[in-house]
Amino acid sequence: MKPKFLPSKKDLKIFFDALPSLKYKIIFIALASSGLRISELLNATIDRNKRMFIPESHDGGTKKSWVTFYNEETDNLIESYEGNPFETSRNTVAHVFKEISNITGINISAQTLRSVFAHEMGLKQTPDRYIDAFCGRVPANVLAKHYSDYSPDVLKNIYEKADLEYFN
Repeated sequence: MKPKFLPSKKDLKIFFDALPSLKYKIIFIALASSGLRISELLNATIDRNKRMFIPESHDGGTKKSWVTFYNEETDNLIESYEGNPFETSRNTVAHVFKEISNITGINISAQTLRSVFAHEMGLKQTPDRYIDAFCGRVPANVLAKHYSDYSPDVLKNIYEKADLEYFN
């Protein structure tokens, strides 16, 4: 297995600044701060009071959605946008990200931002089982499955302690 190389915060900022509109900047930072898959983000219900994304429920072998949160950077951008910035297709987002990757020479996709989220949460000492929960994966080990509280209030507290910031 080859080691994974994630973009630096400087590269994230260069890519972010090159995005063509506020809509795609919001999608970018929402992905980086929530751990959601692109389809989950685009179909999520947003609770602005709790800064919480509630993805449409789906259940598969490895993909289960619960709740996750977004940071203040995302909230500030959403507040300045008229309408719903998540009304677009995953193919359109992939196309825009590919175009900006070509322009900047920095290869970033929605999946890359999911990995960035997990990495940043790990750097903040967030336990893996909660990072997995934010990303929609509840682990099968005994501690995580039977003895961990995944209620929205507990997850919100854990998320807030991480205090994710990318550009402030």
